[in-house]
Amino acid sequence: MDFDEGKKVIVLINRLNIKLCFFLLSVMFLLGGCNESSGAEKELEVLIEPQFQDQVKEAAKYMKEQTPQVSITIRELPADGEERELEIERLRTQIMAGKGPDVYLINSASDGATQMEAPLFSNPYKTMQSGALASLDRYMESDSYWEEGTYREEFLLPGKYQGQQYIIPLSCNFNILASDQEEIPVTETDTLEDWLAKAEGAADPGFEAAMYGLENISGNWFQPAADYDEGKVLFDKEAWETFGMNFLLKKLQWVESGLENTGEGYQITDLNFATTGMPQMRSARIIPDIQGNRMAAIRCFGAVGMSSDHKEEAYRFLMLFLNDEIKSARQEQGIGTFVDGILGTELPVQESALAARFPSLDTDSLEMVRDVFLTIDGAYFPVGVEADLYQAVMDASRLIYGPATDYEAVWREKLSAAAGKAWENYNTQVLE
Repeated sequence: MDFDEGKKVIVLINRLNIKLCFFLLSVMFLLGGCNESSGAEKELEVLIEPQFQDQVKEAAKYMKEQTPQVSITIRELPADGEERELEIERLRTQIMAGKGPDVYLINSASDGATQMEAPLFSNPYKTMQSGALASLDRYMESDSYWEEGTYREEFLLPGKYQGQQYIIPLSCNFNILASDQEEIPVTETDTLEDWLAKAEGAADPGFEAAMYGLENISGNWFQPAADYDEGKVLFDKEAWETFGMNFLLKKLQWVESGLENTGEGYQITDLNFATTGMPQMRSARIIPDIQGNRMAAIRCFGAVGMSSDHKEEAYRFLMLFLNDEIKSARQEQGIGTFVDGILGTELPVQESALAARFPSLDTDSLEMVRDVFLTIDGAYFPVGVEADLYQAVMDASRLIYGPATDYEAVWREKLSAAAGKAWENYNTQVLE
């Protein structure tokens, strides 16, 4: 073989090697594509409150059955106060660093009378502004649940920021006046001040005596207290202080006259207690605030972390606690389920879940509960200020049982200070 022929052979071999390399790369690419399309493992971390454990575990089991490539890790917030605070600090650090869970199923803050563990997000409104949560609109737009379901739109509004949905409330609570009478002597348009005025000298002394319990809901006397989209404080400290003074003066009269021990037939409570603790309940009304708003406090909510790599799957998991996907599947299998349209033990945010929440009610009682639920005007996230207002009213109220003093002067000073501090706290949170 001469030199030229040898050179040709070498060139031919090189070309064959190059083609072989391209062929192998193509095969590897195709195999990689097949693996991806067949469903690579997707891991979701779900952060929950301890009391949601059974429901969340069942939902995780169901999702694994339906979507084997999705693996769910459940991370519980501790119930213990000190341990919980340490874990919350760790989580907040992770979230600020652009990490964190894929799904949040957590509680909001306390509004005072209802005791709640320290929340991860002390102000969900500000959390939405921070960029820590993902917008859910693209997934909601293609989800038939929002067209066909019975979710109250009033609950969606607090979870929006600049028109985008970041949080989906999953349970709520609201205060009612329950009675064993057919009618309660107030109207749909009455404000809380109207209730207090009508109570004085009411034909039924039980109605007046029931107003004694308004101090237990003093964290909710004025809602909503701020508009975070507009950057405005709505809380009217003068109106709150005036109502607080009127209430305390009336309570002093009630205590001195012995009226506090004469109330029968009426009770300020919530639907959970009223449906079990008042078997003779025949009527109920949501207690309005000073402005006349009938508001519900959001208890727990769901959200998807902005850092999640699997937002669509995270949204789908969140929605299992609202839609009837699991319930329908388990019914076909002939078994029951803990996942029935409401997360936790509070009140639902959708009409269709009322029957599941109150399974022992007869038809008429369930219809009354439904009528009350449908009169909700709006909802809000407690942000801690409400608990401070509640504590201020309770502290002032307890003075009645101590040494005699110039109650009006002392109360005016205390209520003015509490209202002023509340306004400043709301303003600080709005401006942050």
